[in-house]
Amino acid sequence: MDRKETISKALQRLKKSMTCHSSGTDQDPSKVYNELIKIANILITHYNVYDIYDKKRESFQKRVKWEYRVKDTNEIHGPFSTNDMITWMDHGLLTNDNVQVRIFCGESDDFLELNSVDFTKYE
Repeated sequence: MDRKETISKALQRLKKSMTCHSSGTDQDPSKVYNELIKIANILITHYNVYDIYDKKRESFQKRVKWEYRVKDTNEIHGPFSTNDMITWMDHGLLTNDNVQVRIFCGESDDFLELNSVDFTKYE
């Protein structure tokens, strides 16, 4: 999704590329489409962002917050921004060995292994 593209336009583009079987990228358009719908639904149901489909990528991604759980103690910390999470991972403060993560107020209460989350989708 382009930074200046609305979610609605991105979904239209992805749906068209699913029909044509050519997206111009290495990513499967149906997976990207489904992930975008999932993110939009989280923002609608948990953050009351009802106009999400009219917002551009740069305006909605900053709203996603994360929690992490320390594996040894089960202490939960957060919420934190996606940028915070990426920075801490880059500096080795958060590793797959010591924490699990989840979206704050997300659809699921389950924590995920840190290396299973692509934070760049949310930045």
